[in-house]
Amino acid sequence: MGCLGNVLWFVFGGAVSGLSWCLAGCLWCITVVGIPVGGMQCFKFAALSFSPPLEKRCSMVAELVRSF
Repeated sequence: MGCLGNVLWFVFGGAVSGLSWCLAGCLWCITVVGIPVGGMQCFKFAALSFSPPLEKRCSMVAELVRSF
């Protein structure tokens, strides 16, 4: 289920979100001051947007549901 969830995430929003974060990171990296302030962080968000750790989130939700 984790692989299917990652594919669905990528198709229905992860790709657009990741590319948007990459564009924002490139814009932040235009100046030297912007590289550590926002540029590198935007690229980290882009990596998370492309393939989030869904299995960890799903297991946390499953534990929460089981606790009730």
